[in-house]
Amino acid sequence: MEPAMPAPAPSDIRFRVDFEAAQPAARMSIALPPGYAFVPMPGAEARITAIDGRSGAVLEGGSFSLGAARPRKGGAFSFTVPRRSGAHPVIYSHPGLPAMRLVCLVPFEDDSADGRVDGVRIGAPPDPARGPEKVRRHRSLYVPPRRFVRLEPSVLGLSLSPAVRVGDLVCPSSDGRRHVSFAPVDYGLIRLVTEGWRRFSRLHPGLPRWSYISWYRTPTHNRREGGSRHSRHMYGDACDMIIDADGDGRMDDLNGDGRVDRRDALLIAKVFEDIERGFPVRGGIGVYEYPGAASAGAAVHVDARGYRVRWGYSWLSGRKRSFVWYDEVDE
Repeated sequence: MEPAMPAPAPSDIRFRVDFEAAQPAARMSIALPPGYAFVPMPGAEARITAIDGRSGAVLEGGSFSLGAARPRKGGAFSFTVPRRSGAHPVIYSHPGLPAMRLVCLVPFEDDSADGRVDGVRIGAPPDPARGPEKVRRHRSLYVPPRRFVRLEPSVLGLSLSPAVRVGDLVCPSSDGRRHVSFAPVDYGLIRLVTEGWRRFSRLHPGLPRWSYISWYRTPTHNRREGGSRHSRHMYGDACDMIIDADGDGRMDDLNGDGRVDRRDALLIAKVFEDIERGFPVRGGIGVYEYPGAASAGAAVHVDARGYRVRWGYSWLSGRKRSFVWYDEVDE
């Protein structure tokens, strides 16, 4: 008889979470370590399974509890997501192990038809039927988000994936403040940037995770910041990122040539270009190059809009100029 495997350490445990995502509306199955959060559709059915990460087997002998409900024994926990918005801890207990938790972060719903969300005026995005040809062709994808999580201080540090924290969803403006206290959560984008980080960190080990310089923007804030008229940032499925190991707010010199420019951003962009060839999420990739020590130097935009588009812009010499960095012609 083979000896029994010793009980797992907390670091060995993963939770498989099956739930209906709020954005996009799709069934998700993701693996999360203890302490992470997920954002499900209010009132939908969800299931959490405790997994021994060493063997992949369901971990029996524990129990789950949600809120004040009586703990339920077993390796899996099926429940109805609360309709009340906010953070709802799911506690997992197992003999000989400290209690562990996941956070069920329930969004609130507001259709923003009047240009307000949670009582805050955010404006309205432009009508896609009056946009450029590509936007008109895909106008069904230009629907303003309806579900938002509140960015309360207690949840900002929660991780949604190894590459994304709740606090990343609305990046501080140039004045250092977040312009709104809520944001949509798009799992298409989260999956994309997480897979990008997994691949990039293999190619460039030892670097910190992405630093996000922009994520969700309200339509009003997008206009104020000079964003594209039909920017995907207004829909919560776009972000701009850099690698910033020294914390100076600028892209690092990733290729070691002594400068920060588009060549550093291209190391990131090409990882996402490779991902899309075999990944279910399609979207846009843009490369930006900025002059001056007060700017980010260079950055990469990625989004999960649902169709392919590529661009590159440089603001050297005070003028916005486009450049081509991609091999394929846009569809």
